[in-house]
Amino acid sequence: MKTSRPAQTKPVCLHVLGPITLYARGNPDLIGTNLRSEVHEFLALLAARPTGLLASDIAEKLHLAPGSDQNALKNLRRAVRRALRAATGITAQEFILLQGELHKLHPDLVETDLADFTHCLKEAFSGKEKDQNNALSEVRDALAHYRGHFAQGSDYLWADAIREHFATQATDAALRLASRAERADASPREQEEVLGLLEHLSTLHPDHERLAQHAIRLYQAAGRHDAARHTYTRLERHLADLGLEPEPATQTLIAPRNHARKTR
Repeated sequence: MKTSRPAQTKPVCLHVLGPITLYARGNPDLIGTNLRSEVHEFLALLAARPTGLLASDIAEKLHLAPGSDQNALKNLRRAVRRALRAATGITAQEFILLQGELHKLHPDLVETDLADFTHCLKEAFSGKEKDQNNALSEVRDALAHYRGHFAQGSDYLWADAIREHFATQATDAALRLASRAERADASPREQEEVLGLLEHLSTLHPDHERLAQHAIRLYQAAGRHDAARHTYTRLERHLADLGLEPEPATQTLIAPRNHARKTR
C-alpha cells in the first residue's frame, strides 16, 4: 500500500498520526522543526480536539505550572504564530483561534491528517450499506493518513487513550473489509487491495493477531502459501518478544500444512 502524503489544500498541514510534523503550502519540506517539544505537544492536543479546548484543560494536560499557566499559553500561541507566519507569509490572521478561554486550530488555515482520517472512515461506513468498492476506496484513503501511532515517539500521558482509540478505528476498518474480502464473491482485485491494507497496518501493529489471521487466510486463498507462512512467522516473532505465542486459532491456520508435510 502506498502511503505518500495526500495533497495539501490549506496553508498549513499538521500531521499527528505518526511523528508530529508541519508542512506549509504543499511544500514537502518540514517546517517548525526548531519548535520546542511543548509547542508540538500543544498542537497535537488541539488537533485531537478540533472543536476546541478550554485554557484550563490545556494547562492540566500539559502540566503548566499554576499561576503561570496563562503566560505559558500566551508563549505557546506566540511560538506557533511566529513559526507559521514565517512559513506561510500569512500575517493578518491567527492560526490558533482564541474565543474567550477556548483554543482551537483555525479551520480555514490549518488542516490535519487526523481530521481527514476521521472523515474518510466516516464516509466509508456511514448510513446505508455502501458499495464495497466505495468503502474500500475510503478506507484506503483513511489509511494513507495513518502513518503511525498518534504523536508517535512522544510520551504524553494524555495521549494514551487517544492513541488507542485511533489505532482501534484503523484496524477495525481493515478487519471489516477483510471479512468481506474472504467471501466467495470477492474479486481477486478486492482481495489484493485488502491485503495491502492489512500489510500496512501490520507494520504499525505487528502483534495484532486478527490482522495476521485475515492476511493468512487471504494469502492462502490466493495460493500464496509462502506469504501466509511469512505473515505467521512475523507475528510469532513479535508475540515472542512480548512473552506470548499465537492463539490456537492462528496456529491452526498454518498447522495443517505442517501436518501434510509430515505424512508424506
